[in-house]
Amino acid sequence: MKKKGKHSVFLTATILFASISLIAGWAWHSIPGYEMSPGNHIVERAYYEEQSGIMVEATGEVVRILGEKKDDGSMQWFQMRTPSGQRLLVGHDHGLGERIPLNPQDTVTVRGQYEWSETGGTIRQTERDRSLARQHGWVEYDGRKYD
Repeated sequence: MKKKGKHSVFLTATILFASISLIAGWAWHSIPGYEMSPGNHIVERAYYEEQSGIMVEATGEVVRILGEKKDDGSMQWFQMRTPSGQRLLVGHDHGLGERIPLNPQDTVTVRGQYEWSETGGTIRQTERDRSLARQHGWVEYDGRKYD
C-alpha cells in the first residue's frame, strides 16, 4: 500500500508541475514582444502602415557598414536592403558578444524590434534579451547567429 501511495503522490506532483509549466509558458509568451512575425512582407507592411515596436525577422543584403557607435563602441550599425528594395538600418549591440564580421553584399537575416522611419525603418534589439521581456533578437550571418 505504501508503494502505491508514493507513486500516486509522484504522479500528482508531476501533473501539477507540467500544468504550471504550460500555463506559465503560455502566459509568458503572450506578453507584448513575444509575438514575432517572420518574413520581409511583415517589415514592408509595418513600413506602409507606419507601425513600430513589433518583433520582425527580415532577410536582405548588406548595403553599407556604418561603424560603431555607443560610448563603449559596442553598437554595430549597418544598412541592409530587402529583395523588394526596402532599406533598413540595423543596430546590433555586441557588448556581451562578438562583433559581426560583415561586408557589403553579404546576406543576413535579422530578428529584432522594428521602428518605423520615413527612410525604411530601423531594426534594433537584435541581441539576447537578458530581461526575458521579449523574444531574443539575433543577426544570422554565414550560418551563425550572433546575439
